[in-house]
Amino acid sequence: MTAVAVFGLLIMLILLGVPIAVSMGLAAIVVMWLMGGADLLIVLPQRMYAATTSFPLLASNSRV
Repeated sequence: MTAVAVFGLLIMLILLGVPIAVSMGLAAIVVMWLMGGADLLIVLPQRMYAATTSFPLLASNSRV
């Protein structure tokens, strides 16, 4: 049911002329807000930041 809501909202936003990247972000945020409330939206930026600052990820990008 959640997948139908995400894709339905995504298609609706695209048909309204919203850019695809913005449509994807808005659809994801709306569905996460409906499923988990505000708590889930607070944790998302923290996990995104933690994923980009992990040591193995940073070490693999350095050139010697």
